[in-house]
Amino acid sequence: MVRLVAGKPDQFSTRIAELIWSEDPALIGLEYQSYENWVDAAQKEWPVAGVANSYDSTTLAMDGAAIVGLINGFPANEIDARLERSSEIHGPHLVSDDIAEAIDTLFAEPIENAFYVLDIAVHACAQNTGLGGRLMDHADQMARSAGCTALYLDTYSSNVAVGFYQHIGFQITQQTNSALLAPFGVEPYLQMVRPIS
Repeated sequence: MVRLVAGKPDQFSTRIAELIWSEDPALIGLEYQSYENWVDAAQKEWPVAGVANSYDSTTLAMDGAAIVGLINGFPANEIDARLERSSEIHGPHLVSDDIAEAIDTLFAEPIENAFYVLDIAVHACAQNTGLGGRLMDHADQMARSAGCTALYLDTYSSNVAVGFYQHIGFQITQQTNSALLAPFGVEPYLQMVRPIS
């Protein structure tokens, strides 16, 4: 039985980095320039509370000792502070300033009083088991506890998960695009919103 557990500072595993990478390898690969750089960045962030990819905002799906999924989210009013702290950990961008700015434009303005699902990923071994729905239900609970009225997320337009998100009540509210990023294989991005159930 897969159980959901709160992340812990000493619990980093390359499986966490792998799951997040799987959400959009083109964008993460461009931003960090390699999978190895991404793993290094994720490992530095994980034990620090209050950053983007931190244990303190992540719930892991565990099948025995194996991490088979995760969800990372926090109230939208924390986004700027978490991203700024993450940047302090990483240091200078690995890409040019114009590419970094173009990446920023993919992400639409935060939804007021909403809970932002930064990451949701399920390993191939646990897909089609209902785990994605369980993780989103868990995000609903976290959002309700934080006083939020909606969940939202950003994802690339051809992601097969878009159909799943729509099936569980998310609607596309905005699409963003950057011609500067297209040569790198980075697709338009969708902002998707679901009221708290």
